[in-house]
Order: sequence, then structure tokens, then C-alpha cells
Amino acid sequence: MTSTNRDNKSGPAQSILIVDDDAAILKVLDRGLSSLGYHVQTATGGVDGIKRLDSKPVDLLLVDLGMPEIDGFSVMKHGLSKGRCRSVVVFTGQGTIPVAVEAMRAGAADFLTKPVDQDDLERAVKRVLGAAGQSALHIKERLAWRDTYCPEFIGEDPKMLEIFGIIERIADTGCHVLVSGPSGTGKELVARAIHRSSKRRDKPLVAVNCAAIPRELMESEIFGHAKGAFTGAGERRDGKFAAADGGTLFLDEIGEMDLTLQGKFLRVIQEQEFTPVGETKPRKANVRIVSATNQDLLKNCREGTFREDLYYRLNVIPIQMPTLVERPGDIPILLQYFIDRSTKRHDRFVSGVEDEVLKIFVSYGWPGNVRELENMVERIVILKKEEGHLHRGDLPPALSHASEAGNLGGVQLPEEGINIKKALEDLESKLTIDALRRSNGNKAQAAELLGLKRTTLIERLKRLGLTEY
Repeated sequence: MTSTNRDNKSGPAQSILIVDDDAAILKVLDRGLSSLGYHVQTATGGVDGIKRLDSKPVDLLLVDLGMPEIDGFSVMKHGLSKGRCRSVVVFTGQGTIPVAVEAMRAGAADFLTKPVDQDDLERAVKRVLGAAGQSALHIKERLAWRDTYCPEFIGEDPKMLEIFGIIERIADTGCHVLVSGPSGTGKELVARAIHRSSKRRDKPLVAVNCAAIPRELMESEIFGHAKGAFTGAGERRDGKFAAADGGTLFLDEIGEMDLTLQGKFLRVIQEQEFTPVGETKPRKANVRIVSATNQDLLKNCREGTFREDLYYRLNVIPIQMPTLVERPGDIPILLQYFIDRSTKRHDRFVSGVEDEVLKIFVSYGWPGNVRELENMVERIVILKKEEGHLHRGDLPPALSHASEAGNLGGVQLPEEGINIKKALEDLESKLTIDALRRSNGNKAQAAELLGLKRTTLIERLKRLGLTEY
């Protein structure tokens, strides 16, 4: 069955083959993706899927893993190994993390759990097709490089593969690098990867957290000091810059550096020489600088809190780290990795993850990014009361409640239509009741959870016929 797609003004429509043994699912997915302008074909089952791949290659293969006769893994491996598809997204009703991880390891670019949400599908397809120019061989080479120089960088998202490629290309240039991104995205891992893959790898990688050192001590910490340079300086001490000679200096939270020190640091970068506190004779040092920040340094320059000339000296090669929600396909891989590590570290046993829990982890917003995920998993593993699968009851309330709120975005219009007034009233009632239950009937607390005044909540209870509360 083939659908006619709308004309794509920017060129030929990208082709998609959907393989599933459920005709109803094929029909729904075909209709949704065709309406977006893709050229869609469907195949009922693995045998038909392989035949269609052999007859004509496609840009993207969407395949269900749990099919009889020939399963989705076989179809996916056939398509990738024979070059009949550029990228793969898998569907799984099994929903366990090991299955998702196995699919990603076997070459899938992303996975979706059944029932498939149309918005999630659209986002995954757009993301994967946007990165489809990377061949399977290209991806394999990038991951091999990652495993050699930064194996702690867990994940295979196209955004991460692009960062690995940037690091590989600039590692031996010696140019300074500025890594930007929210906290917990792995900026220090980038610095390690740059150093390990460069010609400086046999020299030190020295890290300085500019936010953790008092401003009055920062100059001495970086440049060192002479004996008696200030109260408490009982002996001469080399700073971080001297320690990094021939190697790499990693300046984390560079936006916290004092303006006065920024001026001195600019000269150090320009001249490759520094003067310890209390000395007059400058010293030479060959140091590559990798800086990191979670701030908008250009905005800081405009506001006068960061030197513009220093910014451009540091920002020769910019690397922007994606948030965890921007690389959703990596979440199950990271989750499994942290579970395995935490169970070994704390002598626990977790045999797997229930479908519902996997969906919660994938849909959660992760404001603290990978670091938050890591800490969350360790806490859950430590506090889990019994061995076995992780289930919803093992999750902290903040994670479980956030997923409930996020599920509201998955509401879809039924085929037969809907009475929107009644649907909104039902939703309003559900949220109101949930707030009252969570606050143990305390109307003031419930009103706060709903963003209402207490009097407004009382009027709403009357209007909705919820007077028993």
C-alpha cells in the first residue's frame, strides 16, 4: 500500500517504509506521516518489509520489533547491512530498556513505545531524517572514536555524534575551545576528550572551577605565588597554569571569573606567559585552554560583566552541548548504564524496568540533564525495597507526578470527534480532584497547586458539582 504525498517545494519528499503486523496501526501512521509531506509505504509483517526494502531503498525505516515470522530486528539489520535504508526508528510494545538498548546498539537511531504517540513520532522522524546524511559506516567510525577517547560519553544521538566529529577534527590544532550548555550536559567530558585525542595527551589536563574558588585567591590559584606574596604565603607555589604546561587547562564556569583577572588572563593567552603573584619576571608556558560555561557570555559582554576581547580569544572553536531532552534516544541507554553501575556499586539487583517506568523517564523534562538522571537512578536503586524490575512505586514523587502532568500533552482527537466542552470539564475535574487528594483535602494547598485563589477553587468545586470535597 502506497500513499501519495504532497509536493515538497524544497525537493523530492523523503521516503518512509512502515513495517508492522497490525493493519490498523499501519493505517493511522500512514495517514499521519503522509499528511506531513513524506512519501510513505507500508508493509504488513517482516517478510513483506524485506521485500519492499529490496525492491526500493528508503530514507527511513519505521519497524515494529515484536512481529511473528521475521521480527523487527531482522528487518532492521537487513535494511542497514544492505544499504536499503539510511536510518531506522523502532517501535516496541515490550518497552523494556534492554530491548530498546539492543535496538540502538544494532543501529536504530531512536525508539518509540506502543501505543505510538503521533507527536512523539513526528518529532522522532524529523530529528532522525534531519541527521540521515550520516551513513551507518560514518556512525560506526564516530562511535569507535568515542569508545577510544571518551568511553564515558554514553549515547549515540546524532547531536552527540556531531560533537564527537568536531572534537576529532580540532583535537590536534591546539586552538582554544569554549564549551557551552546547561549544567549536567557533560562539558567536562568534552574537555577530557579533546585532551585525550590530542598530541598533548601525555601532558597534564588541569581543571579549575572558577565558581568554587574565592575571587581573592583565584589569581594565586591559576598563576601561583612567591613566598611572602601575601599573608599565609609561607612558601613559593606554582599555579594551575604552570602545572598545565604542555598540556590542557580546563576552566569550568569561566563566566564567574572576576573582571580584573579576565584582563590579566587575556594577556596570558596572547603572550603565552604569566607572572606569579609577588613576582616581576614573567614565565613562559605552552597551554591549550578549554573553557566551559552555562551562561550566555555574549549577553554578559553586553552587560559589562565579561570582556568581549577575552570571549573571542576563548571562543575560537565553539561547542554547544545539547540538553538531555534534545537527545531522547539516549535516555534508555543512559538509564541502563546507570542502573548497571549503581547495582554493582551498592550491591543491589535490578532485573529490568517496567514499560510504564521507561515511558516516564523518556517523557520527563530532566532540568538537571544527565547528572540529574545519574543521581536519580542511584537514589532509586539504593532505596528500592525488593529485588526485581523497577516499577512506578520505586520512583520519587517528583518524577512520578511530573510524568502525570506531562501525559496531558498526549491527548489526541478521536476519529469520531469529541465534545470539547465536556472533555475540558472532565479534565478540569480530574486535575482539581488530584490537587485535593495530593493536599489531603487542604483547599488552600490545592488552590496553590492549581495556581488559583482559595475562593476561586471553592467556586469551581460548586460549579463542577464536587461539593463533597
